Amino acid sequence: MARFPVFLSRSTYRDSTGTLISLAERRLVRQSPDDTILAVVDAPRGSYVRSRPDPNGPDQLVVPLRSSILGLVFGGRVTIPAKYLIGDAHRGVHGLRLATRRPEALKT
Repeated sequence: MARFPVFLSRSTYRDSTGTLISLAERRLVRQSPDDTILAVVDAPRGSYVRSRPDPNGPDQLVVPLRSSILGLVFGGRVTIPAKYLIGDAHRGVHGLRLATRRPEALKT
């Protein structure tokens, strides 16, 4: 099993009218030293973090599906965006398991 922390990253930017907007998003890669760890997820061996533009967030966890029939038929891996990772690990989907979590992890 490999362990992956899920961070709560906060970023701010100004819109066209000059209003300061603050956004919080779940990330698998720490963006600043101030990012808090929401949870630590245990994933099957061979899992890795991939960063690429996506509507669900820039960080995804790629999990191999070697031991299932779906893995043999559909290429052997599934990509889980960081914003869904804690919920999937809480439910035990794809061999994921929550190692530790903060109480507010399932609320944000």
